[in-house]
Amino acid sequence: MKPKWTIDSLPDSDMTVMMRLPDASEFPVWPGFHDGESWCSASAEEVEGPVLGWMTLEDAAKALDWIEPDLPDVPAEKKGRKQ
Repeated sequence: MKPKWTIDSLPDSDMTVMMRLPDASEFPVWPGFHDGESWCSASAEEVEGPVLGWMTLEDAAKALDWIEPDLPDVPAEKKGRKQ
């Protein structure tokens, strides 16, 4: 299933997510979190303007597979794991 942006709820305050921003021409998505009162970037700066939606980092990574489905898997040794 294709990952979708969440628009009708907020993430847990301790959860880093990918935010969809309306006016970010270079980077329309950005990592961040909602602290219970406002949206903040991953560097804890308050986000100016609305956040159009958010998705978990796991779903954001899955979304890349919809864009570039033929990318090769990263070998286990490059992931820092032993097989």
